[in-house]
Amino acid sequence: MIESPLPPEQATPPELPAHLRAMGAKLHGMVMKISRTRSMLRDPISLLCENLQLSSPQFHAIIWLGYEGPLHIGVLARRSAIHDKSITGVVDRLEKMGFVERTRSPEDRRSVTIELTAEGQKLYAQINTLIETGLGNLLSMLEPHDQTALFEIVERLSQGMLAKQAGCTAQPAET
Repeated sequence: MIESPLPPEQATPPELPAHLRAMGAKLHGMVMKISRTRSMLRDPISLLCENLQLSSPQFHAIIWLGYEGPLHIGVLARRSAIHDKSITGVVDRLEKMGFVERTRSPEDRRSVTIELTAEGQKLYAQINTLIETGLGNLLSMLEPHDQTALFEIVERLSQGMLAKQAGCTAQPAET
């Protein structure tokens, strides 16, 4: 048996009604199917990252810094899904490439904030344009009423996830 790296309270998924588990399996299958054909979005970004020799963790760090602005290094690690022990190397390489800079807190020299440089901001703008264009192309495959429905569903999911994270129990919308 594989030992879980998660704490015991997170290692075992909570009980879930069978119909919700089945719907989760169906959604997972749909996401995997879309992932096979996502070249509209992935290819231009992959080409840009390849040309700049950016790794996936470096790419994610740039995205989060561009989206949220300067972040404490620990927050950047969590947002980018990069292990705390690895984030320093990722930031080191991005700093050498001229895309980010570190700022140490004058009160606590151990506290480090990372932010994009002017070059990093230009790179983020390029990446963001590619993402928005790719997603726009995907949305163009839907009728306007389906686009509206998709945005409403994603917003409800987002609100539910935020409520759950805050410790509230989100109630499903009545139909």
